[in-house]
Amino acid sequence: MNKKTFSEEYIGWVPCLSGDMFFRYTEPGLADFDVVAINYHARDMCSGEGGSRYIIATSVYDWKDSGDPGQHGWFRVVVTGKRSYRENLKGRVYFISDIRKRGGSSKDFPEKERDLMCGIYNLKRSVDVALPVIERGSYSEEKKLSELLDNAVSIGPNGIMDDVGFNIDYAVNLIDEKFLYAVDFEIDRNGITNLKYDPSYADGVELKGDKDKLAKLHYHCYSLTRQAFYYLKYLLHKHTHHDHSNDSLTTIHLKNDDPHCDASVD
Repeated sequence: MNKKTFSEEYIGWVPCLSGDMFFRYTEPGLADFDVVAINYHARDMCSGEGGSRYIIATSVYDWKDSGDPGQHGWFRVVVTGKRSYRENLKGRVYFISDIRKRGGSSKDFPEKERDLMCGIYNLKRSVDVALPVIERGSYSEEKKLSELLDNAVSIGPNGIMDDVGFNIDYAVNLIDEKFLYAVDFEIDRNGITNLKYDPSYADGVELKGDKDKLAKLHYHCYSLTRQAFYYLKYLLHKHTHHDHSNDSLTTIHLKNDDPHCDASVD
């Protein structure tokens, strides 16, 4: 009998005042410490136009949702994304949890998480060093930086760690998986966001029709996917023109396979 993995797809909306998401400005809005943000647009080497935008962001944030009195809900969140010319922004949100995170000292992090952050900081430095050279017209430096970032945000077998550079998905997968969760996303220019919890990072629970187990898995999936959406929303949407008490109006809703049915609203 084939095993059935648990996966759910959700939809949400990132508000955009102009009606268009430009993806030019990113800054983690949910962050307590250890914040890094990279946003780079590479021109097409042939036409000098279009090209791809690369987005990398990370921070440690206390979601305060552990459920245990006196305990925290610390997660490191890592976002990788790429938007090719005239296409949607596609990427992944990683959640790395560790109960030892209580302050801003990197010595409290697991070794593989420190390696991940070292690689991300090196990427940030590479971008900062290359930008002035690129602005002076160095296409070779622009090509080198584009290849570096393209490799960094690649997901799956295309992502490697070699002479080309550092790959975030590879580095994340070296971390103990019981601390690791991931949500894939795709955001169009209108802010419509599709999200899918990646069950390959879970504990490999096999579904056997147990209603209690299914209910717990559904809540787990919904909670992580909702947090991924909120992180993306506050990463991309930095306006202060609206009342934040209305933020629940732009949460996620479970997608329905039946096109004649609307998404359910809590």
